[in-house]
Amino acid sequence: MRRLFRCRYAPRRNWRRGGVMICSGTYARAAADIRTGSSVIELQSLRGIAALIVVVYHCALYYDYGAASRSAMSLIFNAHGAVVTFFVLSGFVLTLSLMRSPLDRRRIGFFYIRRAFRIYPALWTACALALIYLLVFGADGVALGSEWARMNCGNWPLPTGRIMLAFAGLKSTLPLPIWSLAVELVASAAMPFLILVMRRSVPAFVILTLGLAVLSRFGGDKLLLIPTYMIDFALGASVALVVPQLRVALRRRGMLAVCAGAGVALLWTGRAIAGADFELAYHDPLTSMIEGVGAALVIGAIFVRADRFSILSARWATRLGDRSYSLYLLHQPVLAILAATGALLVPRLIVAHPGAATLVLIAGTIALAMPLATLGFQWIELPAIGIGQRLVRRLEHFRSPDRRVAAAMPR
Repeated sequence: MRRLFRCRYAPRRNWRRGGVMICSGTYARAAADIRTGSSVIELQSLRGIAALIVVVYHCALYYDYGAASRSAMSLIFNAHGAVVTFFVLSGFVLTLSLMRSPLDRRRIGFFYIRRAFRIYPALWTACALALIYLLVFGADGVALGSEWARMNCGNWPLPTGRIMLAFAGLKSTLPLPIWSLAVELVASAAMPFLILVMRRSVPAFVILTLGLAVLSRFGGDKLLLIPTYMIDFALGASVALVVPQLRVALRRRGMLAVCAGAGVALLWTGRAIAGADFELAYHDPLTSMIEGVGAALVIGAIFVRADRFSILSARWATRLGDRSYSLYLLHQPVLAILAATGALLVPRLIVAHPGAATLVLIAGTIALAMPLATLGFQWIELPAIGIGQRLVRRLEHFRSPDRRVAAAMPR
């Protein structure tokens, strides 16, 4: 492990200005390109659209209204592809952040602090809302729901240990998409070391990525599905590595449309290509890899040619993107509360017209979850991010023990 931190560095003067660790021409060009670039708000908008797709998909699963209609909704609102896009986008954005500064033990620690303050406060808020729902409605809240509703919104009573694991983001027992948060947490912990391998040797990073693909294909659905989806974060890191080449390739006539079009096509047809059923094999590894490649193509196209995706810079899209994390977390307890309330007030109408009830649930969940997501973004996420940043700045002011000893020595 120590050898990972002993890579060859840029000259001392550049290091003090924030130079990068030089290990190969490919990595050096990618790091230089990324360091001179700016953030792309269109990617945040993409995250918001993906979160909205997940909201609609979960609402569409709550009632039983016919297998054909449910299959059509699953095809149109491909939530699995949306979650894979989350993972690839996280891998890409985290790689950008890690490539923009020197990476040593202290900075890895600071990275972990920032990620904890980014993920956990909003997660704890959503867990509290989900727990309130279960305390009020219990298992009876899903009396008119489908098997998916009973499995994801009706787990009650729960042992205290499982509730604590849910608050830690490690157990999908509350009505929340915690399984994806567990993948995000473990991948966030692994990303600095993935980038260290990339910095030291690009071929070694390629071999590691291929190893993650093999692990995804044959690792099964154990360990909170983490082996299945780690490849998506490596795909996101791979996009960051080839940004200079993408800039050249996508300037050619028609190549941007080919790249983005192929990405969208793989995202929406990956499950059909893999031959995996939505309900019987939702976490199919081959589907995840195909959709991950599609998401990587879309993300790369948007990053290097953001000017051609002006719709993603519209105000509605950027606002949706800012609120995407809170929306993703809060929508499931919101839809569970609305569905349980509807089961108490109009049970006969829901039984007689499950399709119409689904449309009402979709509209009601979006109408209620969006204001809550706005509050969560402004009052939970932003303050927590600020606290994490201030904590890191304070820790940066402390000198390392070696520097303190050097400062105390007589000159």
